[in-house]
Amino acid sequence: MSLFACGAAVAKGVPRVTGHGRPLVGISMLALGGVMWLCGLPFAKSRRAAPGLRRPATHIELAPLAYGTAVVGAAAFVVAALFPN
Repeated sequence: MSLFACGAAVAKGVPRVTGHGRPLVGISMLALGGVMWLCGLPFAKSRRAAPGLRRPATHIELAPLAYGTAVVGAAAFVVAALFPN
């Protein structure tokens, strides 16, 4: 959800933070946030449907989200390096 908010803020532009808006960068951040949400959705549904006492999440369940978050962080770093204020 935070990627959606950040993407919207970058696309629209926040005068004291981002200066002018960058629609292409903001839309790409929104898309990355949506992809990350979709990656975690099957695991969340399967864990919610499990009856009784839940077991801790496994590496296989957490890895797509962890790797995806790392990719989004690296992309944000590249964006910050290529588009300084």
